[in-house]
Amino acid sequence: MSDDFAEHENQNINPEDGYPTTRELFDDFCDYGAEGKLELIDSQLIVGNSIVGSRLLLRHILQGWGAGAAVALAPLDKWVEALAAAYALVNHQPSNIIESLDYLESVIKIRELYQPESLIAGYRGDENNHNEIRQELSTGLWRIAQLIGGRSFSRDFVMRLGNNGLTPDVMFFTNNSTRNQLHSWYLSGAAELVIEIVRPGHEYADRVIKRDFYAAAGVMEYWIIDGKTQQTEFFNLNEGIYLPRGVDADNCYRPSTY
Repeated sequence: MSDDFAEHENQNINPEDGYPTTRELFDDFCDYGAEGKLELIDSQLIVGNSIVGSRLLLRHILQGWGAGAAVALAPLDKWVEALAAAYALVNHQPSNIIESLDYLESVIKIRELYQPESLIAGYRGDENNHNEIRQELSTGLWRIAQLIGGRSFSRDFVMRLGNNGLTPDVMFFTNNSTRNQLHSWYLSGAAELVIEIVRPGHEYADRVIKRDFYAAAGVMEYWIIDGKTQQTEFFNLNEGIYLPRGVDADNCYRPSTY
């Protein structure tokens, strides 16, 4: 952190009238920022399992870095079109990119037009040992991969299913050329096992939206773990449909696909 930034942060200076201070933005993001995962589902950039999380990310980009950074995520004309539609602005036809950026910046800074997102709706949910569970599973599956062959990846590694890019909390695959292919930064095709660790408020994304995508893509084993209740749901793909399966008499789960 630079001395200039540290001084600015400590003084809690508001760089633009009407905008939260850097400290307020940081505190809000820590309390209500979306879970740190990015996914592309049905042509939508999803942050932390919710559209609200995506909007929250864009809000931070616009407020903190400005239009110049925002246009990296979408064409400039789309930004102008979206702002015009959202705020009923008079149609604006800029003559060049500099004028477009100036116009976008001016719209962003009009306080009366700014409609903040509901941070409560984007709340990442209680941690419930989420990271600890994910790390433990990743380590365990890595050891299994060393014994039987295969690879295990945790969050932030993309599993590409057609035009969708998902980042499961944990996934395991055998790099079977008939099912999937490992590239330097993503897996093309379905992993054999996908695990999602739910947070409060994110259940629908894991139990419905992603479950349907995983089933359609052919993920054979899908596990949903609830850290709060310490319960795990096991699903096995049968003719394109996930069927719940329980543990054995010795309280162990043995996937039928291995």
